[in-house]
Amino acid sequence: MTDIETEKNLTDRIKIVSRKNTYEIVLEQLKDLIISGDILPGQKLPGERVLADKFKVSRTSVRMALKLLEFMNLVEIRHGSGIVVTSQQVLNKASIHFEWMEILKQHPLMDLIEARKGLEPYMAGLAAKNATKEEIIAMEMDLKDMESTIKSKDHGIKQASFFHELIFRSSNNIILNQIGLMLKNLMNESKKVSMTRRTSASQSLKEHREIFDAIKQHNQELANQKMYQHLMSVEKNLKKTGMFYSD
Repeated sequence: MTDIETEKNLTDRIKIVSRKNTYEIVLEQLKDLIISGDILPGQKLPGERVLADKFKVSRTSVRMALKLLEFMNLVEIRHGSGIVVTSQQVLNKASIHFEWMEILKQHPLMDLIEARKGLEPYMAGLAAKNATKEEIIAMEMDLKDMESTIKSKDHGIKQASFFHELIFRSSNNIILNQIGLMLKNLMNESKKVSMTRRTSASQSLKEHREIFDAIKQHNQELANQKMYQHLMSVEKNLKKTGMFYSD
């Protein structure tokens, strides 16, 4: 192998350095220990205080990581008896989920946007049909939070992501909900790119409100249409950044 080929082989394997929140570091390490089998099903994790001391982070960061592990069905938080790793059957399903996520991460944003355009408008229509009063209230509260976040000169990415998650849940379709949640992390990456400018964040808020209004009116066709228009807008913003490619 030539020096040039060796260098290319090495550079192809180098991943972009990204800054992580402390809770993400805790989450990744605990997740890897559970998925790899180093921590067995039924085994209790150390308490928040012990984990915080071991990781040299705040208990708030540990608590957030544990909540996310619970959301991923990797642990059960049993009040009064501690945090327990879930059954082997559940872990097997989670392992497949994370393997799929790793495969998806290798694909460009074009694939993600095409998948979202095929999936989310239909899910928005189902949400318009099936959303409960409580789910509609949750969407409205999230959009209010997104508005105040953008006013404070943040981008509202967290709230935008949660809004889509609420739509997944409100579709009342277990399969589509799970597929949507699998795409969520990848969606966050595209949002970081497409919502970096304040004008993009404000436009995104406007589009999310239009989707919400259609869902609140239980107008399936309009919800479908508004979601598709929103995703076309996301695609347009990605193209402007030069981050949108298809090969």
